[in-house]
Amino acid sequence: MKRIISALLAGALSLCIFSGCGGGKTSSGTEEQFFVASELKKTDDGKVYVEVNGKPMLYTGTQVRIDGYVHLDKVPFDEMEEQFKKAASMNVNTVQLPICWADLEPEKDQYYFREMGKLLNWANENGLKIEILWFTYQTGKIYCPTYIFEDEETYPQYQCDIKGEIWGPEGKTGYLVYTTPALLERERLVIKELTDYIYEWEETNGFPVIVTGYQIHNEADNFPRWGLSQNHVKLPDGSRYLTDREAWNDVLTAFNNAGMAFKTSKWRAVTRANLTTMAQSEDQWKSFAPKVFRLDGIDMVGDDTYTASIDMQKRMMANLMGSAFDNNNFAHVAENSANFKNTASLILAAIAQGAGYLMYCLQLPVYWVSDDPTEDNYWEQGIFDVKGNEKSHTAEVRSILYGLKYAGTQLVVANPEDVAAFNLETDFPLDSCEQTINTRSVTVKFRTESKAIGYAVYYNGYLTVYATANAEVELSNADFSNVEYGTFKDYDFTSDGTAALENGNKLIVEGGKIYRIKADNVKRVLKSDTIDFIG
Repeated sequence: MKRIISALLAGALSLCIFSGCGGGKTSSGTEEQFFVASELKKTDDGKVYVEVNGKPMLYTGTQVRIDGYVHLDKVPFDEMEEQFKKAASMNVNTVQLPICWADLEPEKDQYYFREMGKLLNWANENGLKIEILWFTYQTGKIYCPTYIFEDEETYPQYQCDIKGEIWGPEGKTGYLVYTTPALLERERLVIKELTDYIYEWEETNGFPVIVTGYQIHNEADNFPRWGLSQNHVKLPDGSRYLTDREAWNDVLTAFNNAGMAFKTSKWRAVTRANLTTMAQSEDQWKSFAPKVFRLDGIDMVGDDTYTASIDMQKRMMANLMGSAFDNNNFAHVAENSANFKNTASLILAAIAQGAGYLMYCLQLPVYWVSDDPTEDNYWEQGIFDVKGNEKSHTAEVRSILYGLKYAGTQLVVANPEDVAAFNLETDFPLDSCEQTINTRSVTVKFRTESKAIGYAVYYNGYLTVYATANAEVELSNADFSNVEYGTFKDYDFTSDGTAALENGNKLIVEGGKIYRIKADNVKRVLKSDTIDFIG
């Protein structure tokens, strides 16, 4: 990570010092201002987490497919504000927004950011952060500017089976030669213009710090892993097939070019790569994912898991945290279908393990969804249906995200050995469940007859308990007192009331309430088995 350097801001803010601001000399000797919105940090016991504007942030979010709504469903852009309100209602911290290069630069060197300003305003008004999904090379028309996609002399394309195919209003398809210097330079320039605009917007609005991350491209490993063989990709002159090594060189070069453009911009934030269904690839991910992670332009790597298996997700998150990534990666579910009925359990499992979780998606545009749910191509993955209605599991997802969001930063920085997650041994929660789980300091006996899932986290002398439905917890290995319910903001707790412990150690948990319990005089250090109760 880059070292954060405090600096004085110019203009109206010249007397204020912001910890995320920095400055450095350009080649001409002038002072260049920049802001570090987010970066990866590590606790003393080795847990990696995302820090935003100097504070730990729980990594939860959902995609909002503004690209599909505007370009394919032809929804007026201003109606996208409603999607931000809906995302905020789900208690996520962040919205992931596909930003299309073609929208920002419709003509060469003609940049357009008015709609970007609206997105920033809507996020700010709804208490959300934005992670930009930098969509560039998908297809022509929507994603890649026409001046690039139609100029093969300057920006050559590979010969392949899908070259020139028309995907309706999405435009022509094909594979650009990603290592073309002219292409890399044009991408660098548009990223600079975009991040300059974000910096200026943030400065004008008093640095609320809305843009907190950049996803570099989208599932770019698809090209060498599947596209190369499925679409019979050849060199631009058709003389021979492209090799695996050449395809990966293309992808890694493009990743690093875009990543470094963001990381050296005026608005600097964590960069990440979302790789595809690594959980299902057995050990194949070892051949490519660590190479992506070790690029200077990529800070963290996540998996588009697309699985309802808690155990499979758990194993991939452990892999992403492990030695293959030098124990320095922030593991996260970069995409998973929000249509899975056990989405709430999958989210809790990831957070309890010390990872992050992003839903795909809030609500899909109609264009991408078949009218007939029985058809093979039925692809309905939102937490809301295409008409904006809640699904049978939407309320439970909202509830677990509430319990996570308002538990404060302790869930971000606590050791996973001190986070007990309840009713996650099976993919779907049991109606009736009884478990006894050890953190390193407190033993928690959990019971529910209401299909509740939840957690207890021990941190800094307190135990925080939450469940989505009614349950009870029986505590041991310490003295317990001062039970309150309320919400956290960062590390600060606001009490809404008090509750009593039966026999000094049993709490009747009302679903949807966050409880804080003082835990004094821990008797002995316990062997944590929290991870054993996930999957």
